[in-house]
Amino acid sequence: MGGGGRGGENDIKSYLKNKLNEYFLGDLIDKPIWKLSFGQKKALAFCVLSIVPRSIWVLDEPFAGMDNDLTEKIKELFQEFISSGGIIIATSHEENYVGNAFIRSEK
Repeated sequence: MGGGGRGGENDIKSYLKNKLNEYFLGDLIDKPIWKLSFGQKKALAFCVLSIVPRSIWVLDEPFAGMDNDLTEKIKELFQEFISSGGIIIATSHEENYVGNAFIRSEK
């Protein structure tokens, strides 16, 4: 995002702050990553996934360490991604969440 000046920089910061808020991380913007909890680190990882375009996501235990609010947000993210043609390959022992978030394969 070129254009020089502070306007573009402020727009980027505002966009990132809004994305962090979507994943319940807005209050932690100045906290070093190594001080985040396991669930907060996962939330940050999904926040990044929502920004960086990819056609396939490969995930291991995507719901581990998350509270209910974040789990619901991630399920919404998955549904939006799948609806837009994305593919998710995931492993999970959280059968309650998998059935509502993915198309399952028993193989």
